[in-house]
Order: sequence, then structure tokens, then C-alpha cells
Amino acid sequence: MFQPKRARFGGSMFIQCGKKSACEGHGGSEGFITHEGTRITDPKGTYKLGEAWKCSDQVWAYWTADATTASLGTVMAVGTMKSYVVLDDADEGLIPNDWDHKVVRVGGGVAGGLPRFGGSYLIQLDSTRAFEGKFEGKEFVGHDGDRREISKSDVYKLGEAWQCNGQVWAYWREEQKDLHAGWVTAVGSEKSYVEFDDGEKGPVPNSWIHKMVRFGGGAIRFGGSHLIHWDSTRAFEGKFEGNYFVAHDGDRREISKSDIYTLGEVWQCNDKVWTYWTEDHKYLHSGKVIAVGAEKSFVEIDAGDKGTVPNGWIHKMVRFSGGTARFGGSHLIHWDTTRAFEGKFEGNDFVAHDGDRREISKSDIYKLGEVWQCNDKVWAYYTEDHKYLNSGKVTAVGAEKSYVEFDDKDKGLLPNEWIHKMVSFQGNTSNLNNNNNESNMDNADS
Repeated sequence: MFQPKRARFGGSMFIQCGKKSACEGHGGSEGFITHEGTRITDPKGTYKLGEAWKCSDQVWAYWTADATTASLGTVMAVGTMKSYVVLDDADEGLIPNDWDHKVVRVGGGVAGGLPRFGGSYLIQLDSTRAFEGKFEGKEFVGHDGDRREISKSDVYKLGEAWQCNGQVWAYWREEQKDLHAGWVTAVGSEKSYVEFDDGEKGPVPNSWIHKMVRFGGGAIRFGGSHLIHWDSTRAFEGKFEGNYFVAHDGDRREISKSDIYTLGEVWQCNDKVWTYWTEDHKYLHSGKVIAVGAEKSFVEIDAGDKGTVPNGWIHKMVRFSGGTARFGGSHLIHWDTTRAFEGKFEGNDFVAHDGDRREISKSDIYKLGEVWQCNDKVWAYYTEDHKYLNSGKVTAVGAEKSYVEFDDKDKGLLPNEWIHKMVSFQGNTSNLNNNNNESNMDNADS
């Protein structure tokens, strides 16, 4: 998440001055005044300035260095210095991170609670209670020293902002060491009224109250470590055994990195997801989150079904690996200055997907499908028509597309599956004829 550093014109808030634009300014007893001195008595909306944002968030963004108003848009890919933003008026491109501010209405909520026992997260212990604590490896250690192996679905963020009618975790008494689930029914400047699920109710200090926001995404239902894309719209939980993925029902198949997805990834509205549809379903469907609730969210399944499902059934679609093979190759070969081709090995030759061949040198061989992140050097396809990959660097990362600046000076927003981290093949190429699916999957559970 990126935190903007400053107001461009010394304002304390954004004042919506058009259908898709906002100006910095100040509010007071006589209305709202923009940084240019214009008085607005009935603004379309007032928004916080300097709110932290992340990929897929809606933002107010300055489009150019001399822009005096911010435009409404969406962050599509995040970089360390600049991020790719698509404005609602159709402009799109990389702009400095300091120019973006998450769209958050003024008066929308109260700052979240503070840790009372030095914890960094909350963990749900049972139906109505939670504890502060920290992570140690795969275990959550409560502030009282108790520890348990964690599931992402049981972990909640600490200090999340809340508002009236929101579901929360809150301390009830000064001497209590655990938080209880409840609802805020009235908001005050120092204390707010909470009705707890166990029947208690009353005013508690605002610093004791934390909005219920899960740290992670869906929960494990069948003991799997990952998800595999099984066919057109279905995925299964399972684990790795050598070069095979074994689904929880015992079915197995030889794996391709491009079919593996991480389990339990955090999701939000409009994300592409894998989700269970009913209690009886043993597999997940692909779909999209349309609306988010505290316990259930509305998902439109690609197969046509739609409805609310428990949040613990939903997993954001995040590939375990990097790019996918487009032409059935097992590796990449550095062909000339800035180009690489997919292909396979035949004896001591590398045969590109278009039939060209050459005797191979280990230094020219690169792995296919390696995981990448922002600022990594990569091989990537530039367009749908390109039959080869070009060398470049990822400068902003999005959920489905990321921004790549190529060494030959081209640049653009590309599908994530077209991008492969530059990782030289290490090993004896004579072994590759019988191991074209070489991967690091053996270590996926470690």
C-alpha cells in the first residue's frame, strides 16, 4: 500500500467540483473554498486527502505536473516510483505515486483501535472472541504466550477504521485480555456504543474498537496447499508429489506452473477469484466478486451462477508462478541481442517453436514461468502477434496486467502471463530431454 506524501496546493481535503474531478481546498462554517479561491456551498462530495491506496483502488489523481484539479481513476498496476492509472475520462499511463489519493469520503469512519498488548494482528479464537498477537513462522502467538498453527481465515487486521453499523472486534472491560465480536450502533468523539454478539452492550473507548477485516482470503477446506486449474472453469485443492499435483480426491496429473494458484490470497471487490459455490461442492469455480460483506460476499460465477457465498470460500486468483507457455515450449533461449524464443531440446540442439534450431550453450538457456515482481528483469511478449519475447524490466505490477519497459525502448501494460523472470537455467542440459517440465514444484511446500 502506498501513502501519498503531501497535498499539491496545501489543501486539507478534496472538494468534488465536477462529475469526475476534484480540487484541493478547505472547509469551514461558511462552506468550502478551493485552493484557487472558489467558494462552493453545496459540493457533490468532500474527500480525504493523502489516503493510502493499492492496486485496483479508485483514486483522485493529478494527470500532469501542471494539473490544478485531480481526476477520478483506477490504479491498474503499482510501481515503486510510478504506477499505471486509468482515468474515467479514458486517459491512461504511468504517473508518480505522490499524485494519487485513494477516494475516501470525509466523515466515512473513525480511525481504528490501538494495540493494547503489543500485538500486530488479531486471531479469532472461537465464535465470539479474538486475541492480539504476532506471527512466529506458521504459528500465531497470543499476547499471553499461547500459540497455535494459523489459518489465514482466522487472522484479522488490527487498527482498521470503522463506522456506525459496522461489525467489529472490541474490548469490553479494562481488565479483559480478549476482544469480543459486535456491532457499533452509535458513534461518539471518545466513546462509541457497541452491542456485542454475546449479549453485552454499552459505550467503550474508540481506541478499543477494530473493524472486522480479515488478513487473508479463503480458508482451506480439504487440507490443500495450493489450487490447480483443472479444466475450463474449475479448480481443486491439493498438494505436490514430485512433478505431480495430487488433488484432495486422489486424482493426479503432471503439473505445469501456469496451472497452479496460491491458496488463501486476500481479495476485494471486482477481483477475479476461485470460489466454492455450495457446501457440497468439492471443487472451486472461477468468477468475480461483485459486492463485499462482513461474512458473505456476492460472486458472479463464470459458468453463469451468481449469489452470496461465505468469505472463507473465496480465494483471489493469483498464480503460483510467473508467465505461461504460449507455444508449448519448456524453456526459453536467448536468440539474439534482445529476443528470446520458446522451445524444447532435441539432443544437444534447442528447437524453437517455429522450427529453427541451434546447438545450445547453457548461458543462453532461461527458465520458463519463473515468478517475478516489480523491478525484476524479465522476458516478455509485447503483443498478441509477437512470436518471440523481448528483454525488459517490470516497473509496475497489477492484478491482471503489469507495466514493462523493454530494452528496445517499447513500453506498455501487458498480461501477466506473458511475462517471465530472467532466470538462467542451471544444470546439465543433457538431462533436459527427459525433464522438460523442470521446475521448483518439489519445494513448493517447503
